[in-house]
This record gives sequence, C-alpha cells and structure tokens, in this order.
Amino acid sequence: MNKENFKISEAQIRYKKSDVTPRIVRRSQDLQEIAFEIYDEWELTTRECFYVMFFNRKNEIQSFYEAGKGGMTACIADMKIIFTAALLSGACAMAITHNHPSGNLKPSEQDISLTKKIKVIADLLEIKLLDHIIFCKGGAYYSFNDNAIAPF
Repeated sequence: MNKENFKISEAQIRYKKSDVTPRIVRRSQDLQEIAFEIYDEWELTTRECFYVMFFNRKNEIQSFYEAGKGGMTACIADMKIIFTAALLSGACAMAITHNHPSGNLKPSEQDISLTKKIKVIADLLEIKLLDHIIFCKGGAYYSFNDNAIAPF
C-alpha cells in the first residue's frame, strides 16, 4: 500500500502542566475546598457542572478537568472523556465532583449509579477513586466516601 495515498486523521491529545505547588488531599473537606475554587460562582447557582480532579501517589492534586456542563437539573458525564483525561494526566487517583444548583445535597439515583460505574472503570485502570463530592453555593457538601454510598 502506498502511504502517500492513505489519508487518515491524526488524533492529538494535549496536557498543559503548570508550575503550581500541588496541594495534598487527606479528607473530603480538602476536596470540597479545591472544588469550590474550581467552580465559577455563577455556575453554582444556575447550572449543574461536573469536574474531575487527578492526583499523584501522594494524593497531591495534579490537574482538573471539566467533564460536563448541563442545565439546572442534570449534567452528562461521558466515561470515555473522563478516563481519557485521567490517563493523559498520568493519574494514580481521582475524585469526581458536581454541584446541585437547587441546594439539595442528597445524591440522586443517577449520581449513585454514575459513581459506581466510574469506580469499576477506575479499578480496572488501577486508578483509585478517592471520593465523589456534591456541593452547592455557600460551601455545603456531601461526600460519598464519608457517607459510605459507594464502595470506596
């Protein structure tokens, strides 16, 4: 086959590393504080957003990724995109977070199902899922890990 006649698109993946001093996460409150800094104030009250944070072996945050933005009551988070970002960042651990604009911190059945799916895939890839944090404006949050909702 003549390679010059064989045209195919090239996939490119990019990771931008910064020189910021990493912060260590030891508990759910640490995750909530970092997540609260990532979210835009307007997002907290108007639309549901889903972010993933990636960590090294020492639980130092290395990067975060906006995995989805939705409307007032829902947000789509695509597993393929989440784990592409995890692998690209070289994550040893990860935490997922999303907000509830309504102020209701109770996880929905969809929240629980999504967390379990992410946990299964993370385990297969040997990436530890540290927690899933739901929070709302004002800093109130719900930790799946603290409440033993998913098998952490």
